[in-house]
Amino acid sequence: MASRKGRKRRKSRKTKALSVQSGTKSTASLQDASHKSGARDGPAEIRRLISQGKYKLAVNKAKQYHKLAGTKESEAILADAYVVRIRGLIDSGHTADAKALIKVVAEKHPSVGQVLADLNTVICVREGKIEELVRPLCEPDIAEQRRKVIEKIIKEELIDLDALAQCSLLSSEHPLRAAAAAVAEAFSAVTSGPVEDEAITLPEISRRSPFSPWKILIRAIACFYRRDDDTCKRFLQAIDPKSAPARLIPVIRAMIADGSSYKLKGKSSLLVSTISGDRSKLCQSLQVLDSALGAQHHVKTLKAIRHSVNTCKEVYPELVDKLRQHIFIRAWMNDLPEERVHNAMGGPSLKDAYFWQLHARAAELTDRPVLACSLWHKFLNCAVEEGWFARKGIETSVVYFHMADLLRRVPEDELEWERQELMMFGDTGVESATYFLYPDYLYRMASEIDPAPEIFQKWLEWAENSDLGWREQDRVAMEWHAALPDDVRPLLYLMESGEKRNALKKALGYLEKAEQIEGLNPDVRRARLRLLVATAIRHLKQKKTHLARKDFQEIERLPQAHESDRPAFLAALRCACAMIDRQDSELATWNEELIRLLEDRVAASVVMEGVLKACRFSEDLLFSGLSVPDSVPGDALVAGVARGCAIGDDVGLQFGIPLEWEKGLIEFFSGQNSSSVEVSVIRTIANAALKNENLELAYAASGAGLLRGGSYLGRFLLLRALSLPAWEMDRRNECIAAAAELARRQRDIDLLDEAIELRRQEGGFFLWETMIEKSDFCLDQEELDRVIEREKKARKYPSTFSDYSDSDYSDNDWYNYYNDDEDFEDEDFYDDIPFDLPPEVSPKVLPLLFELFIKHSEPDGRVPKIKEIARKDSDLVKQLIDVMFEDDQAKGRLPEFVTQWLANSKRSSRKSKKKGRTRKR
Repeated sequence: MASRKGRKRRKSRKTKALSVQSGTKSTASLQDASHKSGARDGPAEIRRLISQGKYKLAVNKAKQYHKLAGTKESEAILADAYVVRIRGLIDSGHTADAKALIKVVAEKHPSVGQVLADLNTVICVREGKIEELVRPLCEPDIAEQRRKVIEKIIKEELIDLDALAQCSLLSSEHPLRAAAAAVAEAFSAVTSGPVEDEAITLPEISRRSPFSPWKILIRAIACFYRRDDDTCKRFLQAIDPKSAPARLIPVIRAMIADGSSYKLKGKSSLLVSTISGDRSKLCQSLQVLDSALGAQHHVKTLKAIRHSVNTCKEVYPELVDKLRQHIFIRAWMNDLPEERVHNAMGGPSLKDAYFWQLHARAAELTDRPVLACSLWHKFLNCAVEEGWFARKGIETSVVYFHMADLLRRVPEDELEWERQELMMFGDTGVESATYFLYPDYLYRMASEIDPAPEIFQKWLEWAENSDLGWREQDRVAMEWHAALPDDVRPLLYLMESGEKRNALKKALGYLEKAEQIEGLNPDVRRARLRLLVATAIRHLKQKKTHLARKDFQEIERLPQAHESDRPAFLAALRCACAMIDRQDSELATWNEELIRLLEDRVAASVVMEGVLKACRFSEDLLFSGLSVPDSVPGDALVAGVARGCAIGDDVGLQFGIPLEWEKGLIEFFSGQNSSSVEVSVIRTIANAALKNENLELAYAASGAGLLRGGSYLGRFLLLRALSLPAWEMDRRNECIAAAAELARRQRDIDLLDEAIELRRQEGGFFLWETMIEKSDFCLDQEELDRVIEREKKARKYPSTFSDYSDSDYSDNDWYNYYNDDEDFEDEDFYDDIPFDLPPEVSPKVLPLLFELFIKHSEPDGRVPKIKEIARKDSDLVKQLIDVMFEDDQAKGRLPEFVTQWLANSKRSSRKSKKKGRTRKR
């Protein structure tokens, strides 16, 4: 047993010894294998660690690799790892550690001495020691490679631009110092407030300059503050990612995205919060304020104002003044008490140019053009004082032009009223203080600063629509021609003005000037034909046929006289000449030529009758040689009349529709057979009927056009509005609004301008503006369809007031009812009036207004200017003024313009009486 146990112990000892021996051999082999593997895989592993930003671990790995390999390659890898490690220390702000490591590496690895020197320079730049960077640039024999390295460091490391711009080692003319100064100035400007593109163009900074990333960054910041995010992002993408300005790219992108998708840390996060603030908190309070203003809840609004201003003081204190200005304007639009708004805001808003600009726009939005002009006047004064622009700058001209355009919406009588009110109750009684209520003055000032054709065009349109007379209109055209001598439009207007006054010699003089400037202009060519026709017509009126025949020859020599149906018109002129000379054979010849050219007796009859009436032939001399069948088919009658009227329009004459055909045309258009007629023919008939004041025919023609639909629907709605009788005011306004709505949808600018101009001319007498409830100028689809369907179905011309039948009142009954003192207080009468009286208008005005309307309204329903009515019917106007200004007369402050009306009317009445006495003698 003992021997057996002993043998086992000896065997176990031998086994352990053998295992220890074999283990030692295996460890040695493993170490050898690992050394070989490390030598083989070391560089790849080191590069991987560097790419992951693990610089310290990469240095340790490089040390092990160099210890194992011991080659120049491994030493270079270790040196590169040290350089990356030092760079990481610099970027993280550990410059002291970086300096110490540079000394150690420089002693052990002299091969990277220049790289370490550059890193030392980078540290100097980071510490603000710019002289160490630029000192080599002062050496005259500096190597080009060294210069590029310095510029690279400037591009990638320089943050303090002012330090380089003020560096005394470099001369002030040195390119780098000058460029740094320009970039620093532009950067300061773009981060301080709004800038123009010219201030940040930086033309001295080229694409290869080390400051080119700064140039792109400055443009990106400008776009950021302008809220042009797309352009800002494009600029950010163009910045070199290795440059110093690239460090701001994440910050700006975070501010554009409102910080929702960017998580920044440290100073970047602090910069974002400093610039953007807590935007969500302020936005939330402003949304509450906007809801309260929309609901017009005054108590909640004042509370929300107080909270919004306090929040803005916390988040954006620099925007408090702007916020107060916007809040005050919105509160003013909601008619909130001014004092309570000031208390809620913690003080009044700043009254600068920006405030008056906001206030003026708010007045425009609330349809107060006169007040808006007064506010634009204050804006101009403040803007010039604050240096926005010069007193005679182009911006001033734009404001003047805009003010004049606003006043075009206001009737002249109301403007006169406002001028007197401003002079009586304003800050001053000097008339020059009310210059902004005189469109003529505003247009003149705008044109003197900026003689643009658009200004003169609008000025001339305003003069035509006012009662200034042709002399003032020609004066405007002459000023236009003096300012822009190469523009033919004022010459054409002066020519047409002379033509209307029958001053044909003067008109031809203007035409010759226009032909010298632009002889191929179609308007100029048409004007030559039209003037020769007018001259021939005048000679025929004067029975000077020898001169008229010369005119015919001149007309015939014009190339445009042989176009379209113009030869037929010339034949009609020769017929008239033969009638005056009583040349029967010549008359028959030209009669046959007229019919041959037109191939339509109806059209020939319209042309011939129009020419004879234009020549003022007496009724017994009217030409009757053109026989027309008694029964002409409706479509042939319509086509012939339209063709004849179109010929008159082409040569500038107004051809009427023979009375014997009007009834047939009305029946044709009122029936169901007009669908075969072309739309252009229907429009021609409707326009001709309006010119001849045949509203019933125009009404029927417009109805036929409405049934055709299509793109001409808006045109026929406008014709329907013009053809309605005077008492259909609401219906007329709805048709105009519908035509304007269709014009907007079809982008028909000409139709829209016509509708707007017609709407501006509605009423004429300013008191109607406050009494008649006009339809909204913007209609939704349902309202538009309702108006169109109503007008399509309304084929019969309205013959009386819609709410009163002929059996209720005759004209005398109406007049007596209005003037009966006992029945005047009948409240039932006022309940039935088709409009509501405003509280400031006395009910006593109504009888006088209806009498004025019945006596002086025009066939199309328009009421003349009150000045014109005062000249014609001074007694009625005086009664109206006595009622309207009863309180003012009692206080002894009757407006001056009212006295002027009465004085003018008395003078005109005395003149008429004097003329009457002269005639009697």
